[in-house]
Amino acid sequence: MQHYADSSFLLQLLSPDFATAASIAVHRRLGRPVYAFCPLHELEVPNALRLRLFAASGLAAPARITRRREVATGMKRLNHFLTIGCLR
Repeated sequence: MQHYADSSFLLQLLSPDFATAASIAVHRRLGRPVYAFCPLHELEVPNALRLRLFAASGLAAPARITRRREVATGMKRLNHFLTIGCLR
């Protein structure tokens, strides 16, 4: 069975956020389902990750470096989830 998750939920699964722990708990409670990944997600999720990077431009250098790593990891996770079929 395929589930639908909005972009913000998927983003929380991909990159650390204030609600990441809650999103992971829901994901596990649902039995780690396959999520629909529609054209809107294709646009919104990578853009939201990039926006996090842009928002970090006003932070101190160590925080920017951390944010850059988080965004890169989120993009890798997105590609991994697409490759293994968690997102279809």
